[in-house]
Amino acid sequence: LKGMVDRGEKSERDALHDFSKAMMNWGKKFKYRLPEAIHQQGESQNRDRDGRIIYAGGDDFLGVLYRNSNPKLTALDCLNWFYTFPGIWEKHEQAITVSVGFVWAAPGVPQRDVLQHCREAEQSAKSSGRDRLALRILFNSGNHLEWVCPWSLLQPILEGYRDRDGGKNWTHIYNDVAILESRHALSFEHSSIARALFGLYFPNLKSSDTIEVGIPQNDESSPKTDNAVINDWIINLAKVGFHLCQ
Repeated sequence: LKGMVDRGEKSERDALHDFSKAMMNWGKKFKYRLPEAIHQQGESQNRDRDGRIIYAGGDDFLGVLYRNSNPKLTALDCLNWFYTFPGIWEKHEQAITVSVGFVWAAPGVPQRDVLQHCREAEQSAKSSGRDRLALRILFNSGNHLEWVCPWSLLQPILEGYRDRDGGKNWTHIYNDVAILESRHALSFEHSSIARALFGLYFPNLKSSDTIEVGIPQNDESSPKTDNAVINDWIINLAKVGFHLCQ
């Protein structure tokens, strides 16, 4: 918007109006791009969807994914839909990136707490470099896990995981991380063990390049060293992947 105003193409008021209109129209069509209700797949555009979208003004939307019928909605269903989201986002034709916070909440968590975690997850996505998705798992106890990833790496990383048998059992990396943490092997002094762990379980990705692009880029509020940031990112990937990708 600022660029359009600075170039004299539009007044600030007109630019803001056109932007809000484009986003609102995108939101109206967006509801038809939510995951299809299982019992109505393949029917008309008016079919039920596994979720609802609430437009909150500007470029802010709240989405709720749920399913009332069998089979129940799984975290993997949500991830498979998120893999398609960047293409959906581009439909509004506005030159802006998107930061999303996704909260997979346990059924016993109060709604107000879920909404608060949604706000926090969105802020995590923004503060980590924008154009990212923050995946947060919220347990009934109120504890949570979170991993933030650029959209461009989301599917390559989560679908690129291979366990020691060549399968997709996330228990392997989850247990390895637990053992390494208990032995204080993943310290802020170095990241070589975490990097080696990533290379072992994501053999088809270029470890160094992927890690450098994936880790938080501009969180100036964090006092962590580069090694600590890398370690945390890989640790959280293992834990979140274990809970969401099984």
